Amino acid sequence: MSNIKKYNPNMALAVELYASDPSLTIKEVASKCSVDKKTIANWLTNVDFLDNLYKRYMELAGSQLPSVIQATIGEAQRGNVQAARLVLEHFGKLENRIRVQVESNFERFMKVDADQVDFIEVGEEDNKFFNKVAEVLVEKEVELPRRDKSNDFPRKREKKEKEKLDVLRHSELKRVKEANDQHNAYQIRKRAKKVGLDLLPPGRHSKSVRDKWMKKLEKLESR
Repeated sequence: MSNIKKYNPNMALAVELYASDPSLTIKEVASKCSVDKKTIANWLTNVDFLDNLYKRYMELAGSQLPSVIQATIGEAQRGNVQAARLVLEHFGKLENRIRVQVESNFERFMKVDADQVDFIEVGEEDNKFFNKVAEVLVEKEVELPRRDKSNDFPRKREKKEKEKLDVLRHSELKRVKEANDQHNAYQIRKRAKKVGLDLLPPGRHSKSVRDKWMKKLEKLESR
């Protein structure tokens, strides 16, 4: 974006505005850049402008990824299977397709070559010992873990976890955007203080009032 910034500061500002908030309208960007709406429309067909806009957007979007990933990790730690899957896939610890082959002890035994097995004779005392062990194993009660009823409907559980994850991502992105807005507001206050421009009074202001104040700020900065 260096060439754009060097030869056209208004175009550079438009790139920054669109990269920070792609939902801005042409009218809003034109007002903030102090240019005509047709100018912005022409820039949006300019290959260099679009290339710099995309690069700047990826830079800003990339700065939000660590907080989103950390939020996903936190959700995975709370038991969200979908979040855990996304985290593992992100770090290359899980493949989309996993081939699992289960063999019983008998199946593995049948694959063993008879020439590789050493056979021994079992005496009467050994038989008694093995029979006692078998009786103990049969009589012993095995305590199974409590059944999770949510596993009865895996598709429903998967959908619910995805919805929860989407809400978490949305709230985290919203938090990051609010933090960026606060940072931008601080930078504007800093610019106004530098040129000696009084800030707008506390409270909500109409868009026209804010735009008029910004134009005044930019005019003082250009002197």
